[in-house]
Amino acid sequence: MQQSVNAADFATVFTPARGLKATLSVREQQVELTVTGPRGRSSETLPFETEQPLRIKVDDYNFDGHKDFSVSHVDDGKGTYDLYDIYVYAPKSGKFERLAPTCGEEFINVRLDRKRRALINTRVENYRFTSCRMTFQRMLK
Repeated sequence: MQQSVNAADFATVFTPARGLKATLSVREQQVELTVTGPRGRSSETLPFETEQPLRIKVDDYNFDGHKDFSVSHVDDGKGTYDLYDIYVYAPKSGKFERLAPTCGEEFINVRLDRKRRALINTRVENYRFTSCRMTFQRMLK
């Protein structure tokens, strides 16, 4: 199940793993993240440097079976591409960790290729947009 909302509209609530509840809500240009579960409750504020509306999408970005989320917005320049911050759930720590792109400096126009278990990102190289693929291996349970 994936869910995409304009974050300013309402809080997004989802279950990243059994027994956990994650809540995301926007306060100005910040996203408030609260995780509640067996380890208690934790909260953090994720700031964003943009004047554009923020969008939240819940999906499994690293193909490990846990719900993750992204916060995206249109670029502040000409408004021609979407910038993403992706946070993946880390079961060992019980927290969300910001995912870093393996190529390029930021996530641009992200797409998921579920068949190949890949996150496809656009990167800018010599003022040209090129495609980049981050592949995730199948996790053994």
